[in-house]
Amino acid sequence: MKTLNLKELVKDAPALVAMIKEGEEVTLTENGRRLAKIVPFEPSRRMPRPAGLAQGQFTVPKDFNDPLPDHVLQDFEGT
Repeated sequence: MKTLNLKELVKDAPALVAMIKEGEEVTLTENGRRLAKIVPFEPSRRMPRPAGLAQGQFTVPKDFNDPLPDHVLQDFEGT
């Protein structure tokens, strides 16, 4: 992990970008005090969840698509 103080960052921001592109984690400091840690973005590698994982664990109620009662609608609409 590299360390970069704010003065260096102000003078040479492209250096920070270059470090991140190379996969470096960079700690930003000011007067020797750590302020932030910048890490390269890594996209999620998770696979999509297959359909039907919770099959049989939940039953949709028969009134699921029925209109909401007036007192509930009033809460949503603020009337």
